[in-house]
Amino acid sequence: MKKFTLMMWLLAAVLSIKAQVVSTFEDLPLEADSYWNGSDGSGKFISGKVTFINDYNATWGVWSGFAYSSKTDRLTPGVGNQYSAVTGAGVLGSANYAVAYDFGNLKAQLDVVDSVSGFYITNNAYAYYAMRDGDPYSKKFGGASGTDPDWFRLNIYGLATTGDTTGVVVCYLADFRSDNPAEDYILDSWKWVDLTSLGKIKELRFTLESSDAGAWGINTPGYFCLDNLNYRDKAPEVALPVADMVLSKNSTETVRIPLAPVFKDDDSPGLPMTYQVERLENDQVVEASVYSYPGDGGSTLYYLDLNVIPNTAGVCRVTISATCNGKKTEHTFTVEVRVPTGVESVLAQKVSVFPNPFRQSFNLQFATDVDRIVLRDLQGRLLWQQTNLSGRQFQVDALANYPSGIYLLTVIGADFSYSQPVVKK
Repeated sequence: MKKFTLMMWLLAAVLSIKAQVVSTFEDLPLEADSYWNGSDGSGKFISGKVTFINDYNATWGVWSGFAYSSKTDRLTPGVGNQYSAVTGAGVLGSANYAVAYDFGNLKAQLDVVDSVSGFYITNNAYAYYAMRDGDPYSKKFGGASGTDPDWFRLNIYGLATTGDTTGVVVCYLADFRSDNPAEDYILDSWKWVDLTSLGKIKELRFTLESSDAGAWGINTPGYFCLDNLNYRDKAPEVALPVADMVLSKNSTETVRIPLAPVFKDDDSPGLPMTYQVERLENDQVVEASVYSYPGDGGSTLYYLDLNVIPNTAGVCRVTISATCNGKKTEHTFTVEVRVPTGVESVLAQKVSVFPNPFRQSFNLQFATDVDRIVLRDLQGRLLWQQTNLSGRQFQVDALANYPSGIYLLTVIGADFSYSQPVVKK
């Protein structure tokens, strides 16, 4: 009986895994810069084992429900551009995506009962420009003054096999309701919509609502675009942990740690990652803040800055986080601030580092014999080392091709090991 139960559980797990196929629409044959709107009379299409319902009226040559597209025209307003996403491409530049037109028949059916992680959504080009600029049939969002509290939203319902609704998720494609005009927006990029709250379902249904509505329904063009349904995203990973470190009391140097190497998110390439300091255990010792700086080619670089609070010593645990696509990962390391011991003070007198900060190279001068010099970054990675040293003066240019920042120098002798930070401008 136990073996039978185990086999049934494994079979259910396998079926569940098979059901978790992503609808990318790349599995649908489509020429570049074209679309499928159901004119073949099939009434549906399937991507990733999800069936998307389509209704095509051959008499009038019009459609509703779901179509799919590879159109790239993101600039042309009007109904003639109804098959384009305002992004001009699918998620992360993929070719194909789905286009939805709500005429009371928007639904997608799963092949088996399962949970759905969510999908990416953006505005259709026709709807986007109608909201941004207005057209003969719909108003410009915000009105002439820009202060009208307009909105355009999608309601997503989960349905069980019984037809009962398991829940609803609401996503705004445009929202001008805020008292702060800077918060008004019309979505013009791909946005993730989390559907895990709907639970196990057999069908998804969609309806659109707008503040611009009349006796015949909404005036805003009832379109949106969808991609990567049931995408199974993972949280970012800690790729290069920040090494625990020791700083000297009353140190005036800012320890600046680049955050891009610390975290990675391979299954969401190209999506923005945000960072923040989550916790400081013993914030009387160290200040920690995340700062952004302009990088090359318009990029943004993020750093964690650590500063010793004057006249303090102790141990501080720093927890930082990275968030991508709504999923967050934390990483904790320790910063110890201490008063140099007598031995360390003596060693500091035996090892001179100058200039510090430096630009391309720095000099070391020793008052004793040294066996090895080691340079590491703040993630603890070994960057360079030198052994079999002769003489008591040495020039180090090993960091010439490394970026500006703080590095950890360790000088090792027969009966001592001395470490201190070196700063490259």
